[in-house]
Amino acid sequence: KEVEKVVEKEVMVTPTAMAMETFPGASLEMLLRRSFIPAVNQLQEQQILQWAEAHEASAEPTFSREWRELTAAAVETKSGGDIAELFQSTAQIYGSNLMDVSELAEDLGDRFGGWYDVGRDVATVDGVWRAIPRAYTAHAYNYRTDYFSEVGYEEPPKTYDEYLDCATKLVEAGLPPVGNSISQTGPNDSASFCYSLLWSYGAAEVEEDGKTVSINSQETRDALAYAHELAKVAAPDITAYDEGANNRNFLAGEISCTQNATSIYYVAERQAPEVIEAMSHFQYPDGPAGHPQLVEMYLLSIFDFSENKDAAHALVAWLMEPEQLGPYAQIGITFY
Repeated sequence: KEVEKVVEKEVMVTPTAMAMETFPGASLEMLLRRSFIPAVNQLQEQQILQWAEAHEASAEPTFSREWRELTAAAVETKSGGDIAELFQSTAQIYGSNLMDVSELAEDLGDRFGGWYDVGRDVATVDGVWRAIPRAYTAHAYNYRTDYFSEVGYEEPPKTYDEYLDCATKLVEAGLPPVGNSISQTGPNDSASFCYSLLWSYGAAEVEEDGKTVSINSQETRDALAYAHELAKVAAPDITAYDEGANNRNFLAGEISCTQNATSIYYVAERQAPEVIEAMSHFQYPDGPAGHPQLVEMYLLSIFDFSENKDAAHALVAWLMEPEQLGPYAQIGITFY
């Protein structure tokens, strides 16, 4: 409700001079992530319908928690959508099933200061842009400064070894344990924790050629051994966390630390004043191989089998303009 008030009072969809080209009769189906921030879904739907009305087209956005599964089904059947939101490296999986959007991507880069390497890498397949990076979720460790200080960590842990030591001392002191997600029902948060840990130990699923499987390594075993030791002193339900459980448990004071988008801080300000007074963040720890960290990227793509590719291309281009992207970022409340 607090977020919705922000939308009503501070964020309006800014009218934009739209392209003169219209698409009479075009009907677009969109598969989008259902955000846990209702205002994000509301704003996107408002923008999409605004564009459709101005261009004599129709558009039906579907916001779903299973948006990834719906996208996979659409690719498999070559039907059921025109535009899809992708997560992380999915463009690499779908490849030529996605429309070449290189011209649009390069135009956006030229006009707005270029692309970060991580955006270009995740969206291009064999040098062809197959999606447009729109946003990413910036993860950090959210922690209770009071509990950490009580066990001797006035400054947050900088390495995974220090983090394990701190987690052990929290349990020994009878304080709330750490709670890092390791769960199939929380794929985003869990992927951020598990991949970052894996890579920080020098392990990887495949070699740089993208084909040679390399997961069977001593580095992987070392990362697994660490995860096993951390689990001994972590909250017992970390393997059952969905995307919201670690947030709720942290805000309820049941855990001392969790990895998450920093949007948890915004919620704490409004819902957990007793937590916000003793809350801060630190970056993911360093491991033996340094500090690699997963970037949760969200992208917009167009199915190459769409019968309305021109209209879909025009809509994606419009959504990426500052007048639309700015409010989307603003109401994302540091999640995007």
